[in-house]
This record gives sequence, structure tokens and C-alpha cells, in this order.
Amino acid sequence: MLILARLGLLAYSGILITLCLIDVGSSSIKPIMMFDKILHISAYFTFGFLAFFASITRPQFFTLLLIGFALGVSLEIAQATLTSYRGGDLADQVANTLGLLISFQLCNLRMIKQYWPLK
Repeated sequence: MLILARLGLLAYSGILITLCLIDVGSSSIKPIMMFDKILHISAYFTFGFLAFFASITRPQFFTLLLIGFALGVSLEIAQATLTSYRGGDLADQVANTLGLLISFQLCNLRMIKQYWPLK
């Protein structure tokens, strides 16, 4: 089960990287400013939640959350410097971090602690 969770986190990371770096300029759907931030929060909340199931100790969970934070920073920098069709945004990184923090807090709830006690 742990291997499946880790593979799922890896696959999700690949999807996240792809979606963050593709050209959406030709898309007929233009995201609304706040909707964009909600998408960022949701995407990184999902990353954090998958990280919870892909780890067996508290240090592993923290490490995966830090990797998620570094991924968000790296993608924002890549959007700003490597693409001409996307732009990096500090507000997006704040939303990414908020999603990770929300997932961390929810994973520390008593109900989830009963399922997987953080050591």
C-alpha cells in the first residue's frame, strides 16, 4: 500500500509539473483571479494529503511537505524565467504554501492520528 501511495504522489507531481508549464494562452477558458488561487490551494493540499499517505514517520511527512514547497517555488521560477507564455507569481506561491499548511493541519487531527500516529 505504501508503494502505491508513493507512486501516486510521484505521478501527481508529474501531472502538476505538466499542468503548471503548459501553454494555456490558446485556451478559451480564462481563469478568474481568485479561482486561480483556489486551484493552487487545492493542488498543493492534494500534494500534502498524498504525502501523508506516502510517509510512515513524521520526519518523512515533513520532508515531503518541504519537497512540495520547493516544487512550488521551482515551478513559479520556471514559469517566470523559462516560458514566454506563463508568469511566476508570489501570490501563487502563497496559495501553494497555504494548501500545504492546510493539509498538514488536517493530517494532525485526532481522527487521522488514530489511523497513522505521527512519530
